Amino acid sequence: MIVSLVFLSPLVGYILAALVNNKLHMALGQRGVALIAPACHFIAYIISCIHPPYPALVVPYIFAGIANGLHEAAWNTYIGSLDNPNELLGLLHGVYGLGAVISPLVATNMITKAKVPWYYFYFFMVGPYCSLSNEMLTAREIGISVIEAVACPTAFWRFTGAAFRQSHEQSDEDSGDEAKNGLRDALFTRPAARVSWLSSFVLLFYVGVEVTIGGWIVTIMMEVRHAAPFPSGMTATGFWLGITAGRVVLGFVTARLGEKLATTVCILIPPLSLSC
Repeated sequence: MIVSLVFLSPLVGYILAALVNNKLHMALGQRGVALIAPACHFIAYIISCIHPPYPALVVPYIFAGIANGLHEAAWNTYIGSLDNPNELLGLLHGVYGLGAVISPLVATNMITKAKVPWYYFYFFMVGPYCSLSNEMLTAREIGISVIEAVACPTAFWRFTGAAFRQSHEQSDEDSGDEAKNGLRDALFTRPAARVSWLSSFVLLFYVGVEVTIGGWIVTIMMEVRHAAPFPSGMTATGFWLGITAGRVVLGFVTARLGEKLATTVCILIPPLSLSC
């Protein structure tokens, strides 16, 4: 129950990100997201790598939730507006899954092979700002947050608040009154509202299952299945590898089957596989 608070606190960050996301885009554009989100990740990793008392660990995950919420909303919306959005979004989420595949590999090897404490993993995330012991010297050359902090602003530097407002105003003019009432219609006017709420509830349960399995599978393998630490960590890698493959491949499949049929097939596959 206590450990589960770490999984709950990012929800606070996601809610805060949702509340400020549109205003942040209007004021600073995607450039602002590209600067603020990596900074929030960096704060979360710095606090985690100094190994504070457990209650204090709940706080950095709020910052991580803010960063993830801003990133997901901004980049999903941006890529969804491009040509061939199904394929591109599949690649975007596939790369997310690839990171989730690599992370258990790194963490498992650091803990089981190098015999270092768990919080050393966050040195790998932070990079050159934290020093490591000699056996982990290679991990400090560059950190994930450093790559993020350089790559995101570089890619979106020209996407300022003024540019976003201009494109938003142009979109409103092109679509007329429909754009002004878009959010209200999506939430409260049928049939759009029905689809919006149904999709939201499906995602609520899906993400809950995904986070639960991804977060607890290692513990289950060790405490229930009595597996060794290394193969237990590899179980999490296999889980995220499947998600990565599905997200990359299904983006191209969905474009050919159509969203409705593809969604129906994906919903039916898990119960059919369990029955087998």
